[in-house]
Amino acid sequence: MPGEPIQSRRETDALPGAPPLPAPPVAECHEACPDACSHRAEVFLFDSSVEIDIAIHAPAPLEADLARAIEARWQRLLPSNPRLFAGPILSITSFDASGRIRCARETYKALAVQPEVATGAELLAVIGLITMRDAANRTHLLLGQRGPQVRIYPGLWEVAPAGGINPPPPGVDRLGIVGVLAQLEEELEEEIGARWALKNPRAVAAVRNPHAHSLDIVIRAEVEPPGTIPASAGSEWEYAQVSWMPMADVWRACDERPETLVPQTLAVLRAMRERLL
Repeated sequence: MPGEPIQSRRETDALPGAPPLPAPPVAECHEACPDACSHRAEVFLFDSSVEIDIAIHAPAPLEADLARAIEARWQRLLPSNPRLFAGPILSITSFDASGRIRCARETYKALAVQPEVATGAELLAVIGLITMRDAANRTHLLLGQRGPQVRIYPGLWEVAPAGGINPPPPGVDRLGIVGVLAQLEEELEEEIGARWALKNPRAVAAVRNPHAHSLDIVIRAEVEPPGTIPASAGSEWEYAQVSWMPMADVWRACDERPETLVPQTLAVLRAMRERLL
């Protein structure tokens, strides 16, 4: 590596070296699979005037056969991962690149049983594209290596934090950028244990991954040094480790080791490369 991370949870496990946790076979398709492969993520870049508008409605009634299939598959999943919880999520029903999103209130159960049971659930989530400059004015990017019990892509690296956007309380049927930013700050504290002040946060893109059944709103923000990563980061189930990585090493991973990155992260970094230089 040409540069060292400002801080790494485990100094011997920094990008772009091989991740200590096994990468799932799906990640191997990054460069080899055809353009139609469902593992590829599609990025929608926003312009500076974008206004995030999330409208929320009730879910459509389930047919009895589908409800039974969902429950049967869910019961088969539970023994393999005791952390599974059928909590509330927002599921995309329509999206356009102007920032208008329509969602139904759903539960995580409808997401987790796919692809074995085709529910059509698509998680609305947020991911952070958070950078910091060191004393030499070199840019570093916050990355986390996904833990072994996550729903998808265990062992791969992603821009951090990331997580589903929680539905608002009953009676509230709309969310905007303020709600999205609040969710990102909540994920930052829950997954990394950090309460950094995010400078100039803004929605810069959305990324859709059919294989993961997700649409992520990408929030770009900066953090003032030192951006100390708490010692507890990497001890929770979401991440095995968290690091500030020099951009030179991030680009090397994109170019030489794309299979070590979550598809959404790889797609966003490639689409945002000129803006991040």
